[in-house]
Amino acid sequence: MRRRRRRGQSVVEYLLGVSVIAVALAVGFFMITESTRGTFHNARVVVQQPFP
Repeated sequence: MRRRRRRGQSVVEYLLGVSVIAVALAVGFFMITESTRGTFHNARVVVQQPFP
């Protein structure tokens, strides 16, 4: 009985760790998107210019 409780606790701890990592990645991607938005806009403008 005690072994079963420990296994359940390990699964919950693992899932909490995975969720913290997922939230950190989401925040990181949001920050990267905000900081590089201008760079990608400039690249898109250059690519859309007609070739001389």
